[in-house]
Amino acid sequence: MELYAALRTSTAAALCAVAVMVVPTHAADLPSKKSAPVAALPIPFNWTGLYVGVNMGVGLSGTNISAPAPSSVGNGNSDSGSMTSYGLTGGFQAGYNYQISPSVVVGIEGDIGYLGTSRRQSNINDSSLVFKTKSDFFGTLRPRIGYAWDRSLLYVTGGLAVVNVKNGFEDFGPPLISTSRVKVGYAVGAGLETALSSNWSVKAEYLYVDAGRTTVVDPARPTSFIKFKNQYQVARFGLNYRFGDVGQVSSEPGYNWAGFYAGLNLGTGATATNAVPSANVGGLGQVDDIYAAALNGGVQAGYNAQFSKSMVVGAEADFGFFGASHTICDINDCNTGNALLIKSRSSYLGTARLRAGYAFDRSMIYATGGLAVMDTKNSFTNFGGPFISASNHKVGLAVGAGIETALTDKMSLKAEYLYVATGHATATDPNDNTSFIRFKNSANVFRLGVNYKFGG
Repeated sequence: MELYAALRTSTAAALCAVAVMVVPTHAADLPSKKSAPVAALPIPFNWTGLYVGVNMGVGLSGTNISAPAPSSVGNGNSDSGSMTSYGLTGGFQAGYNYQISPSVVVGIEGDIGYLGTSRRQSNINDSSLVFKTKSDFFGTLRPRIGYAWDRSLLYVTGGLAVVNVKNGFEDFGPPLISTSRVKVGYAVGAGLETALSSNWSVKAEYLYVDAGRTTVVDPARPTSFIKFKNQYQVARFGLNYRFGDVGQVSSEPGYNWAGFYAGLNLGTGATATNAVPSANVGGLGQVDDIYAAALNGGVQAGYNAQFSKSMVVGAEADFGFFGASHTICDINDCNTGNALLIKSRSSYLGTARLRAGYAFDRSMIYATGGLAVMDTKNSFTNFGGPFISASNHKVGLAVGAGIETALTDKMSLKAEYLYVATGHATATDPNDNTSFIRFKNSANVFRLGVNYKFGG
């Protein structure tokens, strides 16, 4: 019995030992009851960080001229005029962004660059009175605050601006009396920036720059002076590089831009009108410009076809209001009851354009061009008579470029610049067909738009 009990105890111990060794080995082969690992969520894009970049675009200079009493240049009757000129702009920027929340981004940006605008004109009815304005560089320092949709940022901005401005005039012939100053003013605007990769982004931006007033005085005749008010409308595109491991572009399926869409737009801009008179109104080579800033807005609709991951072409039409209006009372011809008044007004703008774009998944950079129609009314009074007008629905050309970024599968946001030229219009005195003024109308438009895409 004792031998039996010992064998039973030894056998039980051996079986237990084998079980201890065998069970873990086989347990490794059994199905696991643990949950499958959760796929990592895409990391939201982070705008925080230091960046530097370059920019290029166009600028419209609008200089208002006045000869208030007691200036001996005018007649003391609110004599006024304006000069307009287009020029290229380009330069460098640097800044810092801080992302407060997934949607709110604040920052500061400084830029400096070239702004090449220049204009010289002989006043209507007085060829010995010549005006000149010129700019060559400008810079700004501006806070920015924006609303972010992951890799896209819509922002407003405003701050200080400096512009090197040269204003001058000739009264009763040469020499040119001028002053060149670095003027301090302000800049306000808005833009749309979108990330192309973790470190590279591209933006479209509009700035209104006010460089304040400059008074130019003839040192030989202190009562002979002209006041200049210098303003600029700048539309530009920029490319930024952000330092460090500051973000990640979400790895999503390629965005499909193809399909019909419709939307709304809202923006700002200005008209630039050149008024060239006949010999009976002025003289050879004499001209007045009319500068008028304005809001614009309306509706658009279009269709995109996507031929590859990167190539998108389409057509777009838009129509809306463009309320620009300005009247000048020609310097030295502003006598009460015998004034030469010149006026330009617009009320609507429409375009029908082709678009060709390069897509970076959910963002697209595009160029555009086509036909434009703008309602313009150009008018003048001669020797204090009633306004003589040419009211036209003028057809011309529109060219420009923009950036569009998808906010959702259906909604997209765009920032767009257009230069519009609608040709010439002639206002002729019905009682004297040799008395007329020929007007050349153009417009500078920057606008933001939101689109809804139909279908899948």
